[in-house]
Amino acid sequence: MKWTPNRIEEETGIKWKTIEELGEAYGTSRPNATLIGLGMQKSINGAEAVRAIGLLPPILGIHRGFFYSNDNAYSIDLAYLNGESLSNR
Repeated sequence: MKWTPNRIEEETGIKWKTIEELGEAYGTSRPNATLIGLGMQKSINGAEAVRAIGLLPPILGIHRGFFYSNDNAYSIDLAYLNGESLSNR
């Protein structure tokens, strides 16, 4: 009960209404999936953040809705995503 909407706004800098809208969209949009990559776990409390994000799909009843990826997964074109493909080097 320590985490009231006001405290969450203060700690995150995100308005509670925005958090509610994101939660509503995430919980009602089907199909959906959450994909995170390497790096998030390397920040302060990052491992806890990854665990919390990983729990969202099962809490909402989304099966196979969380993916932890590395740069070789799912045939993602990283050169396109990071702009390397725009360079002639």
